[in-house]
Amino acid sequence: MQNPPTFPELIITRPSEDDLSSQHDALLKAWDNTQTTADQILLIQAWDKELISFNNNSYLAMIHYRQDTQDPDRRAAKDFFDDLSPTALGHKLAFLRKVTSSPNRAALEEHYGPQIFSIWDRFLCTFSPEIGDDKREESRLQSDYAALMAKIEVQVDGKAYSLSTLRALFGNPDRGVRMRAVQAADAALLDKQDEVDEIFDALVKVRHSMAVKL
Repeated sequence: MQNPPTFPELIITRPSEDDLSSQHDALLKAWDNTQTTADQILLIQAWDKELISFNNNSYLAMIHYRQDTQDPDRRAAKDFFDDLSPTALGHKLAFLRKVTSSPNRAALEEHYGPQIFSIWDRFLCTFSPEIGDDKREESRLQSDYAALMAKIEVQVDGKAYSLSTLRALFGNPDRGVRMRAVQAADAALLDKQDEVDEIFDALVKVRHSMAVKL
């Protein structure tokens, strides 16, 4: 049996917006041209396979970026998928509207179970194409926040820590070490207060904009 690839061997594939749209249009056309439950199940499986491929590449780009937020190529890869995600999400919702409104819904629910249809029904209320730009701005702000946090370095007892590695000291048996670690984290965040406040303020505004439009 072939061994699964290791993490460094995983390659990020960037689909174009035209490729996504072509796949989406072909899927919707095929759905409109079929009437049997069995054929619709096959189309749902094909849709799920395409969705998994996009999500895997998107998550992989995000993980690489979180590993090194200072690498411009990794930021560019994450930004690529952030910009494309609203389009992919719009395609997902369009297909799910077909699925949830199918005359064969009862038979499909019997095959997949009613819970997933309940989840899809609620999911359909969470996105509209008109908030696409807001979603892109939200992703940009989240990336800015991750980069800001990743750059922070603090010193505790003569040793340098990032905020993520500093958390290991929060459970240290020595109360004094725990106190110095928390104080170092607080001081570092206080030093970045203005930048953090600016990002959070922008996030509140963009999310309020999305809520109003929805």
